[in-house]
Amino acid sequence: AVGIVAAHLWVTQPLLIVLLLAPLLAIQIAARSSLRAEALVATLREERDQLEQVVLGASDGILLLDEEATIRLWSPALERLTGISAETAVDQPVEQVLTDDTRQADDVVRGRWLMDRDAERRSRIDARWAGPDGQVRDVQEDHALLHDARGRCTGDVVLVRDVSRERMLERSRGDFVARVSHELRTPLTPIRGYINLLLRRGDRLTDDQRIDALNRVLERTDRLAELIEDLLLVTQLERGDMDSIVALRPCKIGPIVNQVASTMSERFEGRQITMDLDPATPPAMADPTRARQIISALVDNALRYSPSETPVSVNLDHRADTVRVQVTDRGPGIPGAEEGRIFERFQRLEDPLVMQTSGVGVGLFIAQRLAEAMGGEIELRPNPDGGSVFSLTLQAAEREHADVEADDHTHPGPLDRSA
Repeated sequence: AVGIVAAHLWVTQPLLIVLLLAPLLAIQIAARSSLRAEALVATLREERDQLEQVVLGASDGILLLDEEATIRLWSPALERLTGISAETAVDQPVEQVLTDDTRQADDVVRGRWLMDRDAERRSRIDARWAGPDGQVRDVQEDHALLHDARGRCTGDVVLVRDVSRERMLERSRGDFVARVSHELRTPLTPIRGYINLLLRRGDRLTDDQRIDALNRVLERTDRLAELIEDLLLVTQLERGDMDSIVALRPCKIGPIVNQVASTMSERFEGRQITMDLDPATPPAMADPTRARQIISALVDNALRYSPSETPVSVNLDHRADTVRVQVTDRGPGIPGAEEGRIFERFQRLEDPLVMQTSGVGVGLFIAQRLAEAMGGEIELRPNPDGGSVFSLTLQAAEREHADVEADDHTHPGPLDRSA
């Protein structure tokens, strides 16, 4: 019936049909537009949430400025870097947040910053930003200027990356090359001198003089061999090739300490090394050669960095199921902030331009890694009387190995003058 009426009206009154259908069509079109709008809003909301997660999780700081250089976004990474909260920074002019106390660079933040200058759309600036702990960090600022269709600058997106560690490693590598060059050149110079002496005047020297010259050449070639071995060992340790480096077995640490003290007394003539070795100390599970290397590094370090008139003490004791060697010096001590850094490779606390001690900065790095490979550890604490105390702790061997002796890994000594 409805169809018949509609057909009759279409024939007799077509305008009336249009008036009746127009609202229905409008409602249909509006409904479809609403569905499309809802889908668009949902898509935008999803993209906004994804962008927010990117900003929240980014390790680099993100700073967004509008055309008036007002901060519109201050990411959590920037909060961690500077200690300035987003609530404090957002909606503030950038020059009031990145003050001269907060940011140090050749270009100063003023007005609209880069937007006021004839800067390229993308640019990088090296700067230094102050952190919440007062420590100044090296950063890289990557600027991306935003422009509208007419080419007018409307904002700046800045990615701020903390490159302090990279810069420190670059400086360390440079210092390392300089130190290795020095350490190689130092023994080579006298080796060359003594060889020239033997070549030119060897027939006029006495037997004692020739043997003395050869002994000095041997000492310095041993030093070169030690340096090369240390550098090769660093490479092995970084690869984690522990099975080829460490072979654990029960060994007594007391004889090893005695051997180290004897060697160091010859190397550092006139220095006093005092020892207190508990004879009841059980054997440790260790690689004897590596244990000697660790103890040598700790004693060598103590002798180098303490006044020549002060003794270095070496104690051996045991606690429960561990064996402990303590090396105590009365040197300048190590600042708390630097305690972790001295165990990093190629690290030296001295200024490389004015350092007074030799070495390339791998001794403590090697010692710590070897101790860990043997299931032990090295600890550092201040000496109440001034200086530092380094402790090597190793696992004690089982009781059935109590009668084991330290292996005799003696190195060839100086040439025998009586030969």
